[in-house]
Amino acid sequence: MAEAARQRGHHVHTAGSTENEKGAALTAEKLREVDVVIDFTTPHCVVNHIETCTKAGKNMVVGTTGWYREIDRIKRLVETHGTGLVYAANFSVGVNLFLDVARSAAAALHHGYSGQIFERHHATKQDAPSGTAIALQRVIHQASGNQDEIEITSFREGEVVACTKSS
Repeated sequence: MAEAARQRGHHVHTAGSTENEKGAALTAEKLREVDVVIDFTTPHCVVNHIETCTKAGKNMVVGTTGWYREIDRIKRLVETHGTGLVYAANFSVGVNLFLDVARSAAAALHHGYSGQIFERHHATKQDAPSGTAIALQRVIHQASGNQDEIEITSFREGEVVACTKSS
């Protein structure tokens, strides 16, 4: 993502776990020239990152999941500081098109049909179910009005690979 942004003429600074240990890369001073912070980290640190960036007046895009129990407090914080926050379980165009298809297909649940969600990821994927599977479950639940949650079965195995293409 950073390389694609650079190729399009954007100035990008990246901070990995080494540079950002204990939030060291997210100080107000280091964020001074930053327009937006993009965070695809882990649930155990993303809330702190959002708090720090929001208090520094920086807008954020967050693709990390597993922190949504804090969403009401974070929304208030973002509003209080007049910053912006865009977050999603998955930013892939294909996945978002799939969610639209699932939203439409959920109407079948009104006619006695049922379903399950089976997801498969590589063995080192940390969350199960994934944020994308939970988003799919939520979309189906909201679109169908069904009181029963669609079951999610998560497989974590081997070297499951996803392909991406950028043009």
